[in-house]
Amino acid sequence: MKLTLLAGLALLLVTLASGYAEDAPTAPVAPVSPVTHLGGSTWQIAAYLAGLVVLIAGGGWLLKNGIPSMQRNKGERKLNISETRGLGARQFLVVAEYDNRKMLIGVCPGRIEYLCTLSGAEPEFPKLAPEKPE
Repeated sequence: MKLTLLAGLALLLVTLASGYAEDAPTAPVAPVSPVTHLGGSTWQIAAYLAGLVVLIAGGGWLLKNGIPSMQRNKGERKLNISETRGLGARQFLVVAEYDNRKMLIGVCPGRIEYLCTLSGAEPEFPKLAPEKPE
């Protein structure tokens, strides 16, 4: 109740004060010339946009390459993928190399199988039992 009464009194005082201010004589005001030079604000906006582009590009580079100080030493790695061939329907043959030994691996959805060890030019496929004619 008191808050409403105080708000009403404040509104009444503001209304009365504005009525007296209109009756008071004012000094003549010189006309303000329009602003014709906006070069400073245009360059400022261009600088902000350029900074934004640099920030976006830097963030993209960090997402792609990672933070350099957080990467572990990439020295000599033992495991390398030498070659990959697609067979269709999300099936691949992969030649993986570990400690100078090459292995042929078959990859398909939900399964990875070791096929054989490759040495030199001739692959060592597993020996299969001869089929019996029927």
